[in-house]
Amino acid sequence: MKKRSVYTLFIILAFALLVFLSAWFMSNIEGRHIMNDAKSALDTTELNIASNLQELENMLVYLSETIRLMILRDADYETVSKYITGMNDYIFANEKLKMYSTGIYGFFDVFGGKFHDGTGWVPPNDYTPVTRPWYRAAIEANGKTAVTEPYMGVAMDVYTLTFTRRIFSKDGKPLGIICLDIILDMVRELTVNTRFAHNGYGILLNSQLEILAHPDKKMYGKRMVDINISLLPIVEDLELGIPVLEHRVKNYRGEPSVLFFRQLENGWYIAVMISEAAYFREMRIMRLAVISLGVILAVSFIGMVKKLTITNEKLEALSTTDELTKLNNRRSFLEYVNLIWKQNRRLNLPVTILMIDIDYFKKYNDSLGHLEGDKALIAIAKCLKDSVKRETDFVARFGGEEFVCVLPFIEKVEAFEFTKTMVQSVEDMKIPHPMNLCSKYLTISVGMASAVPNSDSSHVQLLDEADKALYSAKASGRNRAVMS
Repeated sequence: MKKRSVYTLFIILAFALLVFLSAWFMSNIEGRHIMNDAKSALDTTELNIASNLQELENMLVYLSETIRLMILRDADYETVSKYITGMNDYIFANEKLKMYSTGIYGFFDVFGGKFHDGTGWVPPNDYTPVTRPWYRAAIEANGKTAVTEPYMGVAMDVYTLTFTRRIFSKDGKPLGIICLDIILDMVRELTVNTRFAHNGYGILLNSQLEILAHPDKKMYGKRMVDINISLLPIVEDLELGIPVLEHRVKNYRGEPSVLFFRQLENGWYIAVMISEAAYFREMRIMRLAVISLGVILAVSFIGMVKKLTITNEKLEALSTTDELTKLNNRRSFLEYVNLIWKQNRRLNLPVTILMIDIDYFKKYNDSLGHLEGDKALIAIAKCLKDSVKRETDFVARFGGEEFVCVLPFIEKVEAFEFTKTMVQSVEDMKIPHPMNLCSKYLTISVGMASAVPNSDSSHVQLLDEADKALYSAKASGRNRAVMS
């Protein structure tokens, strides 16, 4: 009897220890899971903002490049202004675009400083374009696409962001500035409505750490430290570039909360604020559940891992960047070439596609190993990226050792000369390739196809033609470019 009692006590103690360790283990797992949820909320919000703004930024690049080509082909002010008005009508006919943009306008040095707004808005007599934020931003960017800090628009009397780009003639003479206004309220809505499994809200700051988006509109324009001096350590960390993760603060309602911050590429910051009670509720529930019913440990763990996997898969699906080379990936290429094809079909301008393959890359991997193969892919990706100079040119990793490049607005002969230069640039890196039958170094073969889009053709056909040209380049000795 005494021996049985000892065994019983031992079993009880062992089970209690197992449950305690399981509860401790699961609490840590759940803590990481909740933190990943917060990071995922920031990732998703950043992707939503970036993808919506990227579409509008791309549109401005296409519009400004088209207007530049029109002017270089001797289009007059009336023709250019009609085109701007027509594209403005296209934006307002598109349900998605009209939610984010208030219109297109331009200031033209080449037409004696004339200003045209595509919405039909006529500026007042004291309106001076050269003093506007979009003008200064375009001048500073000097041909690249720039985005202003938020400012109060004159035409719509709403807070506005502006994508702006200065265009030049071939000899560097300024032709004008093309602008696309963005409604800041839509960016605010994306931020404040950040989705988080444990409730909460989003915050958006500009590069000066002034609040752009917050559930309480009275906070707009204020610095964080002006709202609550206890936030000073967070401000100091952000200014020093130190990540702010799981920082305990009080929200604007005075509730204990947990704060996460993320810096965007343009220097702004997004944050998610979660009430502390909601943030730690899951850990308390999990601990009690494991203590009460330890047998469900495995099921709970599998459920959480599955949820984390689904979250990561969704984020991966949203990504448009190749993880190894940091180039655009195949998905973003297909989206871009479809968009540029439709654009150039309306404008009756050419599109060129390059299909690029690394010569004898399998032999390179087999002889030197996959780590060296990865280094080679990264080096060639950088070389291809550096080869293109215009903002409208697009380079992506198509898969494996294949890359693809889109060259809009360029004639066939000029595109082929560029392609041959690209082939030479890769060989000039002089990366040794002991198994290359056409050179001592890593080389590429390129197939080029060019066409002016029409209603009877598609970018899929052009891609197929480029692929056939690539096959011809490989069949005729490699380390060369072939034009279809």
